[in-house]
Amino acid sequence: MTKSPLIASALLGVSILGLSAAHAQEERGPREGHRGHPPHARMAEMDVNGDGVISLDEIQSRETEQFANVDANNDGQVDAAEMVAFQEARRAEQMRERESRRAARMIEHLDADGDGSLSVEEFTSRPRQMFARLDTDGDGQISVEEREAMREARRERFAERGHRRGERDGHRGRHHRFERGEAPAPDAD
Repeated sequence: MTKSPLIASALLGVSILGLSAAHAQEERGPREGHRGHPPHARMAEMDVNGDGVISLDEIQSRETEQFANVDANNDGQVDAAEMVAFQEARRAEQMRERESRRAARMIEHLDADGDGSLSVEEFTSRPRQMFARLDTDGDGQISVEEREAMREARRERFAERGHRRGERDGHRGRHHRFERGEAPAPDAD
């Protein structure tokens, strides 16, 4: 197999896997999928003619379009450098989108006067609020005791929410299995 069909096959395989993952995720419920779009939106994008089904021709059309995006020098071949450049550009764009959403949320949260931008007063309000909460004796300084009290309060809040060391989203690490009398899993060294 020559390099071009091999890369095209790889791109088609990745697309089909992505489509399968989108379909599986769609079955589980409304979550964000690829590039922040819900899985059903990704599937709708694949259904070019809007007939409600996705044909092999539609997948191949999408992959041909994707290939053209990756083939930076338009020579009909994709080499490793083009693939890396495409992936890096895609990651950079995703990072810009993520940071843009984060900045918008921050401005929305702190923008007291609703003008769409933050003044120095608005920008520094959160640290002042946090400082006031931590400075329990009101002396204008956060002492070692006040920092320790903050840490203890944070530990208590996490414990109330079920966040314990090694536990994440209801799944426990191997040290918890050991505490229940199960043998720890061997290290993958």
